[in-house]
Amino acid sequence: MLKIKVHDEYKIREDFFLELKKYMNQKKFSLEQDFKIQNKGRIDCCILDSRKKPYVFIEFKSLLNSSFARKSGKKQLLDYLEQVKEKPTFSILTDAKKRFYLYKTSQEENQFKKLSFNQLVTTLFPEAENLFVPKNYTIIKNLLDENKLNYPGLGKKDIVYENGAFSFVGEYKDFIANRFPSFNTNEKIVCRYLSLETAFKIIKNKSLKMNCIIGMNDSTEPDFIESMLYDGMDKIPGLQRLARNVYIMSCSSEKTIDNLTHWRLYGNDAKGVCLVFKVKKLKESRFKLGKVSYLDRDLPIESIEKINTFFEQILAKTKIPFAPYDFHSWAHFYKPLEYKIEKEIRLVFVNDGMKDKEWILSEQFNIVNSSIDVSLMEDDFPLELCQVILGSKCPEREVNKTQFEVLLEESGMEEVKVKLSTINSYR
Repeated sequence: MLKIKVHDEYKIREDFFLELKKYMNQKKFSLEQDFKIQNKGRIDCCILDSRKKPYVFIEFKSLLNSSFARKSGKKQLLDYLEQVKEKPTFSILTDAKKRFYLYKTSQEENQFKKLSFNQLVTTLFPEAENLFVPKNYTIIKNLLDENKLNYPGLGKKDIVYENGAFSFVGEYKDFIANRFPSFNTNEKIVCRYLSLETAFKIIKNKSLKMNCIIGMNDSTEPDFIESMLYDGMDKIPGLQRLARNVYIMSCSSEKTIDNLTHWRLYGNDAKGVCLVFKVKKLKESRFKLGKVSYLDRDLPIESIEKINTFFEQILAKTKIPFAPYDFHSWAHFYKPLEYKIEKEIRLVFVNDGMKDKEWILSEQFNIVNSSIDVSLMEDDFPLELCQVILGSKCPEREVNKTQFEVLLEESGMEEVKVKLSTINSYR
């Protein structure tokens, strides 16, 4: 068990109070340590308002990773609140390092809410949110220089504090993304292997489903890049929550059209269908299409290691994490090296409340997941159906070829060609 010397405890506590003072309006609030409570004892610290009335009680307890210490500390604070006439708005139990438990006096239930340091600060002093960038700009700038990541001309306006984290914006918004291999694609044709039933529904409804990335077969996918950027650090809850809005569709390159391996892996063992799409040239689109890059966790990219160090230092010195701007629009074009054989081309859509989602149970992976419907006719949908190929083991494929042609014609897609797979040797 970790043992903290008494003088170390006081140093940790003093550092915490000094950090808190940075965001506290000195005209509105003052901080008094070892605050006497009406002859009932003393509390470690009290933040007083401009009328010198208690605003926040702060009780320090080391080793709050112990459930017993948390329980006794919370009870002590609640006992103090019962004894005093002038009750503070908030009470805080903390180890002054990583654990901050906030209690709001006016609430009905005796519950303490665990917060990060910056969440705590903005709860106590809402206007402090505007101070995060000005007070930490020099620190961020110096850390960029130290890690040889500096971009000339970075100003305060290029840094924002949003959703509990710093981000670069403007011309620096791709600062983190540019450290990774490019995911853009020059493909003119892509394809997607499906079951006969799914392909029929897509053509009949002129729409397809994109599934949330949370329910993919690779359990590391939702936070693969996040785990590389924040190796050994606490991840940012905001980034993880936003992953629930990321929907993807997996495609393959033109080289894999009518490919035996792909028929076996993705085309229902050649009983299914391969849909072929032209890639439309669009100036603007809510969808992003790109080749997936496969990265080896054990052979980290030097530029990513520098970013990882930069993130660790920012969190250590400012108590605020750093989140890449527009993270989910690019982070899901990277997967572990083990999946390299897929040679995937991925379509990504970040659903910010624009499309209604429905909940499904994935038959393939038995995962409860959400999906969205996307019309093939949407102006900014980057794919245009041009060919339907029936697998070599597709049921009644001669009849189905004719029926698909009729369905496509009656659906106004008569230019879409229907073909049979040329692979006849597969059983």
